[in-house]
Amino acid sequence: GRPFLTGSKLFLSFSHSEEMVGCVLSEKPVGIDIQKIKSVSMNLKKRVCTKEELLFIEENGDDNFFIIWSLKESYIKATGTAFADAVRFSFVRDGKINCDNALFFAEYGFSDEYAWSTLKIK
Repeated sequence: GRPFLTGSKLFLSFSHSEEMVGCVLSEKPVGIDIQKIKSVSMNLKKRVCTKEELLFIEENGDDNFFIIWSLKESYIKATGTAFADAVRFSFVRDGKINCDNALFFAEYGFSDEYAWSTLKIK
């Protein structure tokens, strides 16, 4: 059950993490996710990330885990796919985060405390 606006054709997604809240509306399916950056176990990283993503995080810093996590959560929200399918999908190609896809458009960013992403179906 994705959230919806009664009587509207707009798609809605929202996310929160501690003090941060985000909401996005779109004419196409959309997802948003916000993650508080904190210490996480290698077990969690292995549950969420592909091998290529794990290598990217190892080479570029743990904060990137939260970008990848938020992209996957946004993907789940926009597509309605299962978590198991999202963890098999890699957002890292050729050694960098890559959101260029024929089916969707994604953006991401992070501050010292939070990582966020939005993903919209084209």
